[in-house]
Amino acid sequence: MCIRDRYKQMLVYFDSPQSGSMFENLRSDWKIYATTATSSSEDNQAYYCFPNDQVNSIHIKLCLGDHFSISWMEHLEEGDLSGRLHDLQLGVKKRVSDSHVKEWGDFRVSNQPITDFFIRANQSNVKEVPKKFFLGSVNTID
Repeated sequence: MCIRDRYKQMLVYFDSPQSGSMFENLRSDWKIYATTATSSSEDNQAYYCFPNDQVNSIHIKLCLGDHFSISWMEHLEEGDLSGRLHDLQLGVKKRVSDSHVKEWGDFRVSNQPITDFFIRANQSNVKEVPKKFFLGSVNTID
């Protein structure tokens, strides 16, 4: 895609155990900025697991997210979108305490405005997730 000039720049949020291993050799001249939930050698923690795994009052019997994905989505919902991607990333790093959030690739992309990559959903359609769901986590490998 890079060689054929199929994109101007790319932002990747990658969330899985050892997710950093996917980007260790990412070249900065590819204009890709990637951020990962973990380093290349650590696991991450799942959240919204049973009994907090309800969608439309139905237990779906799986975990709905992990600390990294929940943190960046909630940070976007709560925060000021007038900043830069780097500001968003710093906010996510502060929230995630159970893994080492990493950044890879072309850091010039992180200087772009958040609104170049994200837009806020209509607030009347966004439902608040009660903080009681952050009761605990499980290792995503388990």
